[in-house]
Amino acid sequence: MQPACTAEFAVGKMQYDLAQLGMKYVDLVLIHHPDTDACNQALWKGLEQAQSMGLTKAIGVSNFSPAQMEAIMRVGPTPVVNQCGMSLKNHDDATIAWCQAHRVTYEAFDAMKGCDFSSSVVQGIATSHGVGVAQVRTDNTSTLRQPRRAGPRQCFPAAWCSAVEH
Repeated sequence: MQPACTAEFAVGKMQYDLAQLGMKYVDLVLIHHPDTDACNQALWKGLEQAQSMGLTKAIGVSNFSPAQMEAIMRVGPTPVVNQCGMSLKNHDDATIAWCQAHRVTYEAFDAMKGCDFSSSVVQGIATSHGVGVAQVRTDNTSTLRQPRRAGPRQCFPAAWCSAVEH
């Protein structure tokens, strides 16, 4: 196993990073990208230890598949979050469903990536609500929605954008 794949490494890295930040703890720390199951499990044990030491309030993962999360859950608690890329053109419905079933928050990054702001539908929704197309955001409902303040929602299947509510 690599030296960076130990519980001791995870705790030491947490302590070092907190010292660099001048902080006693952080609210959330993630294993940013999965490695082998053995490495993930060792780091997970370290993050669990860091949490018990009060160095972080919560622990989670990023870019993990259901199988990888199940592997770390064999040696420690369920992650509170799985941060993954999710956009119009890139979403992993199976992982999202797994996270929902296991009460793991699926946190998206790159949410606006691939959103076609030149789309007449997106432009129409933005215009009808007096917002710019950049204020149109992703929504996990697989529909294009008008904001609630507009009254009854009009949905457009197979898109994942909605106008931001103000």
